[in-house]
Amino acid sequence: MWGFLVVGTLAVFGLGRRLLDPAAGLLAAFLFATAPFVVFSLLHFQLDLPLTAMVALTLYALARTDALADGRWALGLGGLLGLGMLTKPPFAAYVSGALLWAAWLAIRSPDRRARLAACWPRSGWPP
Repeated sequence: MWGFLVVGTLAVFGLGRRLLDPAAGLLAAFLFATAPFVVFSLLHFQLDLPLTAMVALTLYALARTDALADGRWALGLGGLLGLGMLTKPPFAAYVSGALLWAAWLAIRSPDRRARLAACWPRSGWPP
């Protein structure tokens, strides 16, 4: 459980730092780590803290993809989406809004063809 607390706190810090500034990331991480329900989840085993950590880590990875433009982070995002669904099924409800927004931004991007070509496998498929 402590590992999930560390992962969640670092993901919230990274997300706050990426979206606003380092001070906001530090405040968000402090508020996350000291929230009453997070402390309660540390004392009593439940899957809510791992779910929270996975949601925070997935949202951080989604923010790092820059509307799905960075292929390495997009690949990592796919792995995190799978791990998040293995953690607890309501994971999909928590990340679907942000994921749809990123997909919408990627579709509306003027360089959408280049983004698709960068993610397309170079194995010759489709013929």
